[in-house]
Parts: sequence; C-alpha cells; structure tokens
Amino acid sequence: MAIGCGVDEPTAERYLGDGAFRRGVLERSLWRPDLPYSRSLLASYALGDAGWDLLSPMTELTALVTRADSEALQAGRALSLDDAEPVAGAGSDVDALPSDEAAWVALGKRVFERLPMRPDGFLRYLVGTPEIWQRVGIRERADGTLRGIVKYRDVRGDVRVGLTCALCHASPSDDAALAAAPALQRNGDSINGRADRGLDLGLARALASEASGVSADPRLRSWGAGRVDVTDDGVNTPTAVPDLWAMPYKTHLNHSGVIKIVSPATSAVRFETQYVLGHRMETRPRRALTWALSRYIAALQPPAPPSAPSVPPSAELARGKALFGERCASCHRPDRGFAGEMVLASQLMHDPAVATTPERGTGYYKVPSLVGVRYGAPYLHDGSEPTLASLLERGHPRGRAISGDDQRALIAYLETL
Repeated sequence: MAIGCGVDEPTAERYLGDGAFRRGVLERSLWRPDLPYSRSLLASYALGDAGWDLLSPMTELTALVTRADSEALQAGRALSLDDAEPVAGAGSDVDALPSDEAAWVALGKRVFERLPMRPDGFLRYLVGTPEIWQRVGIRERADGTLRGIVKYRDVRGDVRVGLTCALCHASPSDDAALAAAPALQRNGDSINGRADRGLDLGLARALASEASGVSADPRLRSWGAGRVDVTDDGVNTPTAVPDLWAMPYKTHLNHSGVIKIVSPATSAVRFETQYVLGHRMETRPRRALTWALSRYIAALQPPAPPSAPSVPPSAELARGKALFGERCASCHRPDRGFAGEMVLASQLMHDPAVATTPERGTGYYKVPSLVGVRYGAPYLHDGSEPTLASLLERGHPRGRAISGDDQRALIAYLETL
C-alpha cells in the first residue's frame, strides 16, 4: 500500500481550492518547524490574504531552447519567443482542468519537460557556448533542442532561460533501455525519472563565472557529474541527483528527509513552493500545474529489468532474495516499495554533512527506495560508490561487507527490483 493514503485523502479540487487544506499538509509535512527552510515556508505559504498567495501566476508560454537560439546568443541577438506555446500544449485552453487521472498525468509530463523550475544566469552562457556542451554533459538532440532548458518571459517582461525538471531528472539512454521505458516517460532520446548522471552543473556554473570575469567558487568543480547542491546555506554539500521511481512508497523528501510525506498532496505542495523559491518569490505557478506534476511523478516507473538470456538462474535469485531478507529488508522494506523510514546519520559509517546542514539538517538520512536500483549508479547520497559490487565489497554504511557468491546472488536479486 502506498504511504500517505487514508486520512484527509486529497483530490485535485481540494488541493486547488482549499487553502486551509494546503496549509495543513505543509504544517504536518515540516516535522522540524525550527529549521530555517521550514520557517521560510511557514511564514509565507497558504496564508490566504498574505504571503505567496498574492503573487501573480507565472507565464505558461515556453519553448525548448534550440541550436538556433544558441546561434542567436553567439551573434548578440535577443532570443525570440515566436515558437513559445502554453505548457499544456499548442491550442490548449490553459484554464480547462483535466477530466481524469490519465489527463492529469499527461499534463504533468508537459510540466516536467517545459515549465521553468527556475531561471539561472549560467544557463544563458551555457546555451550560447556550444563548445562546452559535451564537457558539461549537455547533448543536442536530433531535432536541435536541448532537453530541460527553456526560454520564456518572466514576470518583469524579460526573456529568460530556465531549467525544467527534465534537465536533471531525465537521462539519455541506450535504445534498449528507451524501448523498455513506459511511453509516458519517453522524452526524445531520454527517459523521464532517471537522473542524468553525466550532467555536471557545478562545472557549468564555474565556467560561466570565469567567462564573466568573476573568480568561481573552487568547490563548484568538486561537485562532479550527477551531483548538485540545491541549498542556499553556504555549505558545500552536493548530493547525487535521485531517480524518481516509486514515489508513492516514499516516506520523506530530500536526502535529509526534511519533508515528511503525510499525504499524496505533499509533493504538490512541495513543487509549488519549489517554483516560488526558484523564481525568487516574484511569481507562483498555477496550482493545476503542480498538482499535475505530482500525479505524473507518482506514475513514473523504471524501465523493465533485462530479459533472458541475461537473467540469472532461479536458484541464484532465490539465494539473493533470502540474503536481502536477512541483511537489507529491515530498512528497505518490500511492503513499502523497498524504501523505509529514517536513519540517524550518526549510525551510518559515512559522510553526515547533508544531514547536519544549517538550512535543512535533520540529523537523519532517509532510506531510499531500491526500485530501479540497477539504473542508480553511482550509489549513496553523495554518489561515492560507483557500482553495487563496490558498495557491497566495502560494506554498506550500515552493514557488513558481502563478497563472493553471496554478493553475486544479492546483486542478481537487486537488479530485478
């Protein structure tokens, strides 16, 4: 059974129209209200006649950035929005609400791929400097677009370049993996929901700073591909970009678990506040879009496991399943989508920094789901283990090392999840 269902079961209508309900979800989700991150949200969200409710809705006219846009910036020309269309699609009635769950999910896919999560100055430099694309992990697609990077007009009327969920949470994939992905997750040559572990945004930011004549923070180059630091607390804590599988089974959000999932509406509230903060509290997204995004991410599934002849013998899988039950299942619970509750950072033989940051540090790490773990390398919250074999060989941060036949059997089982 999915986590968070039951009491106060939300509907689209309730999330869209009941401010007291949204406020209640936020208050119950922020189980550490003393943290700066929590205080900033509680001071501004779902207050009705004050705070972020009074912000103007953000634009829904966007376009994916293309090679032509790169050439325009290189030539010193302004970006054109002639090809922009509503996030809901060309010719859509932006005020019309989806009629069923499938329609909400379809709208959520468009939000995931086209609604700017935040603008960022380094993106304009990145778009206009194609010679660094390969170096930082940006790939031009066959149609000339750049996945996850859009242009739009902001609340001040300026044409901006922004990033969408798909920049970090959609990964270029080989043909076999793409073919195995559900149709709703195919995004050009990428799979939505799978973290792009080749994307190096720290390096991109450093290069943009240096190109403008500003000395870059040397810590940016230490992030490495597939890791980002999304906090604003001045502490360098880049973490691995997570895959977005098994969302209905997760109990907490963020690596430190600062947000507790008390309802399926928790993620919609979280996305709404993310967009507001990302746009410097100058505008807010239309709530139909954040509800749709929450429904889409709840539907994401990993591509199917490899098929025969690569599937291990049933005896090896049975041995691996038994080992999992003995060694792993107390934290990564099969009845919770192989996720679990929280673990004290002090109990882990690993870097506790993310769990103790000033802004969002709870003292805990969340137990991630292992659904789709075969696609999740590198592993751990900081991406420090390159393979499942290396992780088990050295010993899981909360367990003993596993090697030999036991390791092979356990990995064989994990790769079926």
